[in-house]
Amino acid sequence: MSGSLPDIRCGIGDYTARLAAQLARRPGVSVCVLTSQNDRIRLDAAAPAEVVSQARWGVADLPELLRVIDRYAPDVMHIQYPAVGYGRRLGIVLLPLVARRLRRLPTVLTIHERRERRWAARFAINFMALASTKVVTLDPVETASLVQAIPQMSRKVVTGRMISTIALAANVDRSAWRTRLGAAADDFILVTFGLIHPRRRVEDIIDAVAELRRLNVRVRLLVVGGEAEYDPDIARAYSLQLRDRAHSLGLDGVIDWMDHVAADEVSACLQSADVAVLLYPEGASDRNTTLRAALEHGLPVVTTIGAATSDSLRHQVGIIYVSAGRYTAADLAQAVRKALTIGSDATRAATDKSNLDQQVDFHLDLYDSVAQRRTPDRRSNASLKGPNQ
Repeated sequence: MSGSLPDIRCGIGDYTARLAAQLARRPGVSVCVLTSQNDRIRLDAAAPAEVVSQARWGVADLPELLRVIDRYAPDVMHIQYPAVGYGRRLGIVLLPLVARRLRRLPTVLTIHERRERRWAARFAINFMALASTKVVTLDPVETASLVQAIPQMSRKVVTGRMISTIALAANVDRSAWRTRLGAAADDFILVTFGLIHPRRRVEDIIDAVAELRRLNVRVRLLVVGGEAEYDPDIARAYSLQLRDRAHSLGLDGVIDWMDHVAADEVSACLQSADVAVLLYPEGASDRNTTLRAALEHGLPVVTTIGAATSDSLRHQVGIIYVSAGRYTAADLAQAVRKALTIGSDATRAATDKSNLDQQVDFHLDLYDSVAQRRTPDRRSNASLKGPNQ
């Protein structure tokens, strides 16, 4: 279950599509993604997994949701929550409880954001977590926060990792793309990407670009991603502020605003860049899809270190850290210069392709562990109804 899938602009939808596609490529695994009724959703978004774009998420829609679930007789139901496509409806919040009580269906819930949510949203997430068979959080800070709020969750919460939502596009002509972006032969291209929102701290990256150019380092900045649809008014105002800031610093012609582009173009932009700069208020985390994409594309990364940063990320090759909330433009500029030496020493940083396979294995092991708890009656009846998930 995911309220969003491409081409709805929602990172959770992008994550779900790529994870479902990779799961469906494994022998003996059949995957159906039930998503919202929305003309923007592509039915091939998670191929070879099947996409069913017919769900509504209100309380009154629960009987129809159960009928669709019965049609596929899944071994496991996995809900990705929250996502913009759910539209804050309550049916999806009740679904784990209803599916387990009425269908004895093992349910996995992946929580993508909880700490940043307001109390009502946290209450809904807590309710879903209690009703689910297993719960996945995507960084250790989220795990600790959930267990602190609900101590009994310690028995069924596990910590996973995000995956890159941008696959490495083949046959990208890096030189041609750099020329297309207006870069000279001796220019360095920095890239930041993701939905534009104040949480991204893009203004700090702009300040660092100004500092680097003051130091005669020929850098250009590529901003890939459009305004966040989940918070449109704030995102629009922030986007205008960023452009005003760049103009006031004399960076017209130095920054390229790519807005929303297709995934293969995002990959081409990443392959064309020299360093990714990605800033997170609580520090880089295993739930940051943008970070995973940069690493999968072999880019040296300048990012923040803080409470959310796991031990494994702290020792990840190819990452240069500044302290979350305590860096200056000069600190960022110095980190970028250090990252540029990584690129020049090894052409590109080592790619991080293994994470995707590891997370597919993680999920299959998790599904096996919960599916074994189903009753014999349910499993035998399911085989008569249709394809298994």
